[in-house]
Amino acid sequence: MPCCDDGKLVVEPKNGCLPIIIPGNDPFYSDKVECIRFVRSSPAMDIGLNYKEMQQINQNTAFIDASHVYGSNDIVADYVRTKSGGRLKTSDNDDTGKPMPPFGGHLTDAPACPKAIEDGAPKCPITLEKDCFLAGDVRIDMVPGLIVIHTAFIRFHNIIAYQLSSFNTNWDDETIYQETRRIVGALFQLITYRDWLPILLGDKVMNDYNLNVASGGYSKTYNPVVIPTIRNVFATAAFRFGHSLPGDILKAAEKKDDFNQTFHFFDTCIIQKAKTSPSSMLKGLARCPMEPFDTVVGSALRDRLFERPAGPENDPPQPGLDLLSLNLMRGRDHGIPAYPKWREFCGLPPVEKFKQLKKAMGKKIAKKFKKTYNGKIKDIDLFAAGLAEKPLPDGILGPTFSCIIALQFKWLKHGDRFWYESKEQPKPFTPDQLRALRQTSLASILCKVTEGLYKFQKNPFLTTDVPGNDVMDCSNHKFIDLSHWQE
Repeated sequence: MPCCDDGKLVVEPKNGCLPIIIPGNDPFYSDKVECIRFVRSSPAMDIGLNYKEMQQINQNTAFIDASHVYGSNDIVADYVRTKSGGRLKTSDNDDTGKPMPPFGGHLTDAPACPKAIEDGAPKCPITLEKDCFLAGDVRIDMVPGLIVIHTAFIRFHNIIAYQLSSFNTNWDDETIYQETRRIVGALFQLITYRDWLPILLGDKVMNDYNLNVASGGYSKTYNPVVIPTIRNVFATAAFRFGHSLPGDILKAAEKKDDFNQTFHFFDTCIIQKAKTSPSSMLKGLARCPMEPFDTVVGSALRDRLFERPAGPENDPPQPGLDLLSLNLMRGRDHGIPAYPKWREFCGLPPVEKFKQLKKAMGKKIAKKFKKTYNGKIKDIDLFAAGLAEKPLPDGILGPTFSCIIALQFKWLKHGDRFWYESKEQPKPFTPDQLRALRQTSLASILCKVTEGLYKFQKNPFLTTDVPGNDVMDCSNHKFIDLSHWQE
């Protein structure tokens, strides 16, 4: 719908158009735009036909099931498959000749890319040289780093599918695809909970919320009473913590090839060049430390999100957006309660007075919140305060975000009937298969799918200066042993 298109206010906005008005003293936007486009989320009923509370639609699957690879609905899931040998579609159009995601996706056609399916592939919004990529998640084209991750897991799927078909020549396409998808989904769960979540939350929170995965045997995880649905506060506030972490510069294999991501949103062309190919970008990401978790956000996301220069066919330039303002507005749109309410929900010390706020986030930042919210602590937005809280001793996040995120991951684990460790699921992994999964590392997967990668650190989520996270030859990173799937 028309809503602050090109940064200009709509005279008679339609219901749902709720633009963010730019004040005259804004240091960045005031001489560029009048407003920032914001459209309210589509409403949905709460679980159990609760008519008292309005919720919003989640277009993705709630579970940790690698839906970014396979899609969250039947149309996408069917379209990304070759229907031969259990493989996923790829294209071979980068300078290295290695498999890339298939062409045919576009953000405005989410989630099923109907134009790609019905009318042929649309062009990228930045350049007409290349088409956009298609994957299980429509956000694949947003930033080059996402394209790299999607590419890695598409390649990984096809390697597994090929090996399974070699071991089991009698398996048809459907059997190979479903078993490969099951393996990839299991490893995605394992890597998330074993290698990434402890870094984010710390050991104490992992233990307090029973989030650790078993090192051997089966684990009785499933509880049919647990509702795994993604909670609104998780999606709309807490899990957006990551917007504080990226820097403006994306690193490639060689420092001279590093580039500013401000100019490469929705740019699928750069990732197809040898100097900034998925292999080069992966090496760069591995050596790129995150920015500190705090209220400071890089210009690429704060002022210039999705900024676009004038197009080749006299298309006008598109001013950038402010992701933090959008996050705050989205929280209000969804009715997310204010920060003090979530402190209470998590059983944390209350924040009702300025003195308590200083203890939670420090004197300097607390004074800024007091000024911004006119001394009304009860009105402070959760997203903003969550970024400002002092981190827990052994994690990255503060206590409120840690609580909300830990609860969500607990529900996702214990509410998943198909959790990889569970013996009660319809088709559990055998003990040998579970052992093979646990011996597999993300480093081994990245080594396998990335050309020219001969060494990698033990845990790709940590930089090499972390004690024990040494760089190892790829031959020493154990890849999954698929002989345990041979019938």
